[in-house]
Amino acid sequence: DSAEDVGNVFGELKQLESGTGCGKFNRLFYFAIPPSVFVPIGKSLKEAVIGNSHEDPNVGWSRLIVEKPFGRDSESFRDLSSAMSDLYTEDYSK
Repeated sequence: DSAEDVGNVFGELKQLESGTGCGKFNRLFYFAIPPSVFVPIGKSLKEAVIGNSHEDPNVGWSRLIVEKPFGRDSESFRDLSSAMSDLYTEDYSK
């Protein structure tokens, strides 16, 4: 779940994509993971894959889908929601 590991996997994906001849790639990340790793994995994806791609019109979109439940209770929901909101705007999550 480190940015380096995610970056290595993304490097392999980019190699495969480069052979397709397509210029834009839309990416959908489905978070069906334990709440304890939402923020670390979300941060690693942001650092290694997504970055500021939303600012470049030549790059496709990236979205996160979050599988419920999101947290264990109201307090953990607020904590996770706040931490993920620090990383991503609503444009990224569905």
